Amino acid sequence: MTDQVQKHETSVKETLTSIMISFIVALVFRGFVVEGFQIPTGSMGPTLLGAHVDVHSEITGYDWPLEPWQNFPGTTAPVKDQVGIDPTDPIASIALPAKNYTRRSGDRVFVFKYLEPFFGPSRWDVTVFKVPVKTAENYIKRMIGVANEQLALVDGDVFTRALEEKPSGWSEPGWLIERKPERVQRAVWQTVFDSSYAPTGTVSYRSPWQADTGGWAGLDAGPSYAFTGSTPTSLTWTNRAHRLDDYLPFNEIPGIGQSWDRRGGMPTYPVSDVAFAFGFEPDADATTSTVSVALGARGHEFRATIIRDTSTTTAIVDMREAGDEGAWQQLELVQLTGLALKPGRVTNIEFWHVDQAVWLFADGELVAGGPDKGAYDWDIAQRIAASTGRDLAEALDADTDGRIKLTPPDLYIAPTLQVSFAGSAFDLHRVRVKRDLFYRPNTYGRTEWDGDPRTAMGRPALATHPASPLVLGPDEFFLCGDNSARSLDGRLWGVAHPTILDRFDSRPGTVPRDLLIGKAFIVYFPSPHRRFGLPILDFGKNRWIW
Repeated sequence: MTDQVQKHETSVKETLTSIMISFIVALVFRGFVVEGFQIPTGSMGPTLLGAHVDVHSEITGYDWPLEPWQNFPGTTAPVKDQVGIDPTDPIASIALPAKNYTRRSGDRVFVFKYLEPFFGPSRWDVTVFKVPVKTAENYIKRMIGVANEQLALVDGDVFTRALEEKPSGWSEPGWLIERKPERVQRAVWQTVFDSSYAPTGTVSYRSPWQADTGGWAGLDAGPSYAFTGSTPTSLTWTNRAHRLDDYLPFNEIPGIGQSWDRRGGMPTYPVSDVAFAFGFEPDADATTSTVSVALGARGHEFRATIIRDTSTTTAIVDMREAGDEGAWQQLELVQLTGLALKPGRVTNIEFWHVDQAVWLFADGELVAGGPDKGAYDWDIAQRIAASTGRDLAEALDADTDGRIKLTPPDLYIAPTLQVSFAGSAFDLHRVRVKRDLFYRPNTYGRTEWDGDPRTAMGRPALATHPASPLVLGPDEFFLCGDNSARSLDGRLWGVAHPTILDRFDSRPGTVPRDLLIGKAFIVYFPSPHRRFGLPILDFGKNRWIW
């Protein structure tokens, strides 16, 4: 009997000890290694989702998230006058019936904590941090500026320069563009058009592509287009209803009615960093095929071409100044050994023009160009002159009061897009156009804490104008949301909270190293659906974060 009591007491003691050890390990793990967070708002949408509703178009079959601006009193349903503009058919809009659409909570993510010197912050990390303008609130943004550099946001892109004692003017040499790694770039492309969701049976829809010859079928239907002729032909992007700009369907404004003008008064900026993808299937009897994608942007033409004849297949990326007939600057020429453009077979082609580089992919493999061999290195002065058609660099640097504005969207030249073909009949499948992140040149509104003239209302947002320079010291970082039009981030949040200023020398818009928590690396619990009051997990949206 005594042995049994002793064994029982020993078993209880061991169990309690095990529980205590597990509890301590969990606390240590949560405190120093990995912690879970929920995304509250749409500043990273649609890359990562805060509160939103999921919208479905019966016309096209397309599903997309939409920011819920208002709710019915006492419910989680959006107001009935909020509309969703179908990204695949911008002329159409969908009123949100309360019975079908309910507000969903944000994604839950795991964050791998920064632990110096083993694991530290890097550019393009999706980072959770304590926001300096408040005392106990976590934000999630993308890190675009790191310690010991000067940073500028120009025409939507990120430029940096080595740290100096004082800010360098935008017309000075030494500015370099920051290019996103391929994996990050694929994660942040935003869909502009996808032929897989072209509506059928509606007279309102018009394809964004215009053919220069006859012989085309399916342009107003999709998902595939067919060319039955034998002469050279091309498709040109019309840039009307579907536009190459920084509009996001996630950001719909309630009450704009059924107008096709989905902007509701909000200005949008032309975006010249685009991706164009399609499946090319030449006729089985084809002996030669040529596919060439040309983007007109920033006063130049950027082109990627694949040529297949009876003996060789060649890939070329090149560029030239607009209007300079024949004078192409070759960035790379490669002889291919794979199956690209083989007759009777679909070759999946991707053309990227992004971060001042041209990329050409065939069947998922980079075959020409890219961040090294396809790059062109303009500094800020060259980029402004090319993007606006005006030589503004000297005037901007002389404009210490910020009177010359970079905010008007019509200052920037809209891009053009064309794809040309030669050789034989062919089919195109899954034609898609996407655009890159675009960091807007906004202006300050009312800041949380007054007292710094650099953040006064109407002043240029931080890093978007020479009059609002950004220099990051040894322990300072700069973070912005992927949803640039709706993100209160380092560009705009202004002066830090007084309690933060008591602890850190925190300048407007910067985040001290000690306020960084860590890098978000996986969506472990996507926003659940609810059926009969119960959460239904959507494991298909679990994903790595880049």
